[in-house]
Parts: sequence; structure tokens; C-alpha cells
Amino acid sequence: MAINTVSPAAPRVKLQDDTQAGIKGDTLMIQYRTSLVAAMDLSDAIKLAQMVLNHAQRCGIDISTAAGDIAAAGEDASDEDYPSIF
Repeated sequence: MAINTVSPAAPRVKLQDDTQAGIKGDTLMIQYRTSLVAAMDLSDAIKLAQMVLNHAQRCGIDISTAAGDIAAAGEDASDEDYPSIF
């Protein structure tokens, strides 16, 4: 049996300070007021978010600190250092 899901044409979530996150096709976009700040493949965004959450849980730190750790690692961050569920 086929199941149909209906979602808004342009799903968006309002964040703080006039910032919005939205999904268009397979891309996650972050917008501040009318300026596009960042865009990332949705699969990569999910993988990165999972790395941050796993790092925070494993180290017993808050999400902001975990995100900073992974951002500081930059290109050196990997699934081996910050494994995800994928």
C-alpha cells in the first residue's frame, strides 16, 4: 500500500535573530534575513549533526561545545573520531 506524505512546498524553520533554516530539494539552507548564509547537502548536514550529538553525549559536554570541537577539527574531523549512526 502506497503512503503519500504532504509537506509544504518550501519548509522553513524560524530560528533566533531573523535566521531561518529551510530545505529545498536535497539541500539544507541557512538564511539570515534575505541573505543566504550557508547551504549544505542534506545527507551531509544530517551526518554532521549526528557527529556533533554523538561527541556531546560521549564526552558529557553541551552541544555548542561539541559543535565547536568539530568545527575546530575542520577537514580533519572524520567518522572515526566522531562516529555517526550511518
